Amino acid sequence: MTQKSAVILLGSPGSGKTAIANRLASGNGVQTMEIRRLVHSEVVAGTKIGEKLKPFLNESKLVPTEIVAEVVQKRIQQLDTSVILFDGFPHQEDEISAFFDLFQEGKFDRFAVIVLEVPRELAVYRMLNRRSKRPEDKPDTVNERLDIYERDTVPVINYFQTNYPERTYFESVDKPIKQTVGSIVSNLHQVGIDIYLTLSEMIIKLSPSK
Repeated sequence: MTQKSAVILLGSPGSGKTAIANRLASGNGVQTMEIRRLVHSEVVAGTKIGEKLKPFLNESKLVPTEIVAEVVQKRIQQLDTSVILFDGFPHQEDEISAFFDLFQEGKFDRFAVIVLEVPRELAVYRMLNRRSKRPEDKPDTVNERLDIYERDTVPVINYFQTNYPERTYFESVDKPIKQTVGSIVSNLHQVGIDIYLTLSEMIIKLSPSK
């Protein structure tokens, strides 16, 4: 089985996380694991896990960590790739232990955390002025989503920053996306996670880490 590295991508709504994840996933041997999409896929497919998930989704309730972990483990077993980019896991404190359980089971040999930083005012502006409007892009909903992020996910960021400062990188998103992605790739290289990316006319190629 291919030895895998884990990259946790964290960022508030409006940080451009999806666009940056897509750019990183264009690299050789990189795949994104978007938890929300995986959860819905299990429900639509009518799998055993999907049946467990359905009541929570139907009632808009938080999915228990043990079921989220089950979804993640199932997907990891299906992937033959060297780098998995986690989008949405762990996104709250009680999922941190579930993430580290994957290490104890030998699913990964290393990890890094990338935090996308964006001022709240800019995040609100971006969401309210998207070219492709989403149903949730309304003032009240936008602010509620940012409040939830600060309540649930900021403690996760604080945990990694305190306990793994050498593996936690903060990236400002106030620069062109190519520069942000290039900086992320360079930082990942520092912890032995190498990505080969071609972004339009810019090529980022890092030699294997020792």
